[in-house]
Amino acid sequence: MRVISSILLILTYSVAQAGVVDESQKLLNQLGYNAGGVDGIYGGKTERALIQFYKDRSGEFDGKLSSNELNDLYSAAGIERKVGANLAGVYIENSQGFPRYPPSQPGLTADTYWFDPHWTAYDMDRNGMLDYIYTGAMIPSNQHITGDGAGGACGGDICRGSMPGPTLFMADKKGNYKDVSYKFIDNRKVPGQSLSRQSLIADYNSDGTLDMFIADTAVGTTKGIRDSYFLSQQGGTWLESSATHLSHSNYKIFDHGAATGDIDGDGDFDIVLANLNGSLICWINNGKGKLQKRTCGRVKATGIELADFDNDGDLDLIHGGHEGEPGWDGTGIMVNNGNGEFRSKIKFPGPKRYLHVPEVSAWDLDNDGDMDAVISRVGTLYVGTAVEVLENLGGGKFSSTLFEIGPAPESYVPKHEGNEWNSYVVDLKFADVDNDGDRDVVLVGGGHHSGKNLKKVQGAILQNNGSMNFRHIPMGNRGNPITYISNSKFEVKLGAKVSLTLENLRTGPSTKTKYHNAFKRYMADKSLTNSSASGYSLLDNPIHLTKSGISIVGIKNAKVSKDFAQYDALLEWGEFTIETNICTEFYEQFGFTATRLGFDSRLGFGGIDALRKLGIKGCKGRNGYVGDWEIETDISTTGVLAMLEDLNHNGRQIVAALPGVSMARKTLFLNNTK
Repeated sequence: MRVISSILLILTYSVAQAGVVDESQKLLNQLGYNAGGVDGIYGGKTERALIQFYKDRSGEFDGKLSSNELNDLYSAAGIERKVGANLAGVYIENSQGFPRYPPSQPGLTADTYWFDPHWTAYDMDRNGMLDYIYTGAMIPSNQHITGDGAGGACGGDICRGSMPGPTLFMADKKGNYKDVSYKFIDNRKVPGQSLSRQSLIADYNSDGTLDMFIADTAVGTTKGIRDSYFLSQQGGTWLESSATHLSHSNYKIFDHGAATGDIDGDGDFDIVLANLNGSLICWINNGKGKLQKRTCGRVKATGIELADFDNDGDLDLIHGGHEGEPGWDGTGIMVNNGNGEFRSKIKFPGPKRYLHVPEVSAWDLDNDGDMDAVISRVGTLYVGTAVEVLENLGGGKFSSTLFEIGPAPESYVPKHEGNEWNSYVVDLKFADVDNDGDRDVVLVGGGHHSGKNLKKVQGAILQNNGSMNFRHIPMGNRGNPITYISNSKFEVKLGAKVSLTLENLRTGPSTKTKYHNAFKRYMADKSLTNSSASGYSLLDNPIHLTKSGISIVGIKNAKVSKDFAQYDALLEWGEFTIETNICTEFYEQFGFTATRLGFDSRLGFGGIDALRKLGIKGCKGRNGYVGDWEIETDISTTGVLAMLEDLNHNGRQIVAALPGVSMARKTLFLNNTK
């Protein structure tokens, strides 16, 4: 039997040796001790089984399940322990179950990040409760979407502006979440992240506290940007440590996929990044958090994860990409040669539809001792969403089952990725949510914040019914016990940050944008009927909306409640003065805030009859409104779409500035929404 190296990483129990609990339960059951279901949760059955195991061997369980106990179980079962395979990020991520689903943009994250931020949940302060970390895209000062993918976010130019850091919400015993983002300290000359796609959480410096490596894809350029590496410090903070702990501290990479795990079998966590140029970049850990860069394989992929698929004791790499497109490697596995290099390939059979892969992951879903694969799939331009489950049959063979979560109509033709059918599975988590002894697949939603598939993705599960049979159950439906965490549980710090955001809005470019010019052409044969300034409280500092060029110059009849705000607005758009009604509503069942504009409501939009047909939706039971996500993009020929996007993106900031509304009511709304 192989001797386990003394440098084997010892983690604290709560995140502990991620995978140790699962393995211990499996071995105890094999040895005849009833540890209950293999769910990775350390409970009474597991503890009693360990006590009896040691008692039968004239020993005593010391009450702490760690690598030592796992070694004893492997020895008793006569099985060689596979060291490297036990240390994978997927185990840490899924070590504490999945009781509730957090909001997509809590606190002030909607004002911090441009796109819907990504979140992940870990016990960062080791108090036994899950904390939430949010990262996302910067809000550029020169944003201009061209629809040309990653390089088209700022009109083909590099996105400029202040880059935000991660947002950390720590849980207290009352179930509230405090914003303690100040605990992430970034002293670089240019701090923050451009587009934080993945946060790799593990104990990199072996001090018993989780650290974080942020894979930063960059927005507005395909040339990439440097990543961020936060290591734990005494006093409960995390210091950005690239300069001292990365061999190449300013290495720029377009890393579209990232994973962490012990790829070289030395007992610490390494990092693998999928560069969109087709190379795999590995950061090899020396055991104390210092990472050495090297190239460790070649694959062009959009998502990667580490798991031992061939049961040889080291971590292999599962990857996903764009199937059927030149230069891409599709979906499959690159096998670890035992030295942390990925060479030979196993190709998955794959479906004939949903050929694009945003995310991949792995878990032993049938409890047969090997890792199965789960793949998030979308159609062209992210239209429609599906999940593929692949059963590991051994010998490099896999059996595929495709679950269509939200197919789009066959006749639907998208114009860009921001289409209404883009609500895809951005992350895959594994937890026994129905307490039947096996892990279910929990879906984390991304993409269009109010798309057609959002309810089918966000917080939905693939319920594991054994023998690789799964049933899709949306959150809120019978059989899915996952509940939504209210935004009111997350702290909102009002004051300087909201004011700063408003100042940025107010100091935009000239009102005579290309969208104003389009509206001017549209109005050549039409007239405004609602254009009176009577009764409005005129703003000393009009709120300028930078994309469309519209300015909000006056407000009246403002009403704000916990989850709804409505007001009449007086707008100026070049030579046009327009009256309209605007509403901002929080949809708690979906977890997002949306702003609609009235076209066929009480005021309409300047009384323009030709636009009344847009007002077909409701806003808090009132008819005649529409949001940017509810209309076709060809309305942009009138300039109206840019105005709707402006209002929707800045809805909360505008509510915060409404005159004639008490601060108490605005605080209530902002605390409850995102």
